[in-house]
Amino acid sequence: MNAQQIIDGLEDLYAQREYLSAEKSKLLDAAIPAEVKAIIADIEAEFADKAEAVNSQISEVETTAKELVIQEGATVKGNLIQAVYSKPRVTWDSKILEGLAIAMPVIEKAKKIGSPSVSFRRLGKA
Repeated sequence: MNAQQIIDGLEDLYAQREYLSAEKSKLLDAAIPAEVKAIIADIEAEFADKAEAVNSQISEVETTAKELVIQEGATVKGNLIQAVYSKPRVTWDSKILEGLAIAMPVIEKAKKIGSPSVSFRRLGKA
């Protein structure tokens, strides 16, 4: 079996998962009486603005916390949340270093090549 065949099979499994989820939702929706659906909709509406307000506040406080943790340069631990400080990552311009390595082959000793990786991205609904 080649990679293309595996990807095709994976697409089929994704489609099965989506179908099962849709069928479950359809059956659950059919099982709920209209008056219960109306009550649920009212509850959802009542809490939507409240949740949005809290999410907005969380976003603002997280931004402030990130700025302060960066200023302090250290991880800050609360009772339930920890803001982990990470030192800035150092990167190098590979094109420049590869050019220099031609003239100074000793630079090649500092080169490390990691393992390849694979991530899955959905391309759109079929």
